[in-house]
Amino acid sequence: MKLYHVTTRQDALLILADGWRDRPAGIEDADLRGVWLWSRPLGRNDGVVSSTVLELDVNEDDIRTYEVVVHGAAYRSWLVPAAVVTQHAADAHLLVREPLGEREQAALQARAAWLAREVGRGEMTKEDAEQALNRLREKLERWEPPEPEALPTLLVGSPRTRPGVLRVWPAGGGVVTLQGLFADAPRDSAAVPVLLEVHLSWGGRTGRGPTAEAALRSLRTAGAVAAPGDTSLDARWSAVRRLAAQADSALAAGDLERFGGLWAQLRRLLDVQRRLAPPTARP
Repeated sequence: MKLYHVTTRQDALLILADGWRDRPAGIEDADLRGVWLWSRPLGRNDGVVSSTVLELDVNEDDIRTYEVVVHGAAYRSWLVPAAVVTQHAADAHLLVREPLGEREQAALQARAAWLAREVGRGEMTKEDAEQALNRLREKLERWEPPEPEALPTLLVGSPRTRPGVLRVWPAGGGVVTLQGLFADAPRDSAAVPVLLEVHLSWGGRTGRGPTAEAALRSLRTAGAVAAPGDTSLDARWSAVRRLAAQADSALAAGDLERFGGLWAQLRRLLDVQRRLAPPTARP
């Protein structure tokens, strides 16, 4: 059977990354902990405004003893220990509440007008009308998988560079990634690797620079995440030529703002190239 756990988007990402954990049940005069599961996604009519749920496939026999009977509820509830959820539940799927489309909005407005007339005639109380409208809204809403998180640019290194460890954190409803690009030292060398560039991504944007602070400044002014790309010397030189041509076109068109942005990217690439260039042979 399919069961649902209502939560925030950030907590959902933490659960998917680190697993289920027991939390206080929130029941008065009872020191209970576990994971709440419901037979349907709870909505506004249930006093829940979250737009994120985790959907699980669970065998009812495995959690039968953990069911909590809530009198008068239009759904079933279970308070299950996190270890049991981890053992018996299949992989959880993240779902988000999709905004209502034009047709659904029109239906909701028509129902609201009819309910208002009923209240005006004394045929229905205001509270009953609000509950009826919330029930209709929940029927019209769709729960769908969210758009996949954009992946950061892949660092593949080169004969003289190597990528560092990719670090990932959930933040602000998205995923933050941080990775360094280092000058590759000989295997038998005890020298500390030299950091050449920091790559940072968050919420569909990327930034890079010689320090974490510079990468953050770059991210704040950057566009969408670029497609995965090679960071070898040949690939960087190709990027330099492409950016130079774009900057030349922007300057010829008098678009100084675009020219300035392209020129800044070009300088960053050239700085890295200069540091990675082989030393000049001495006589």
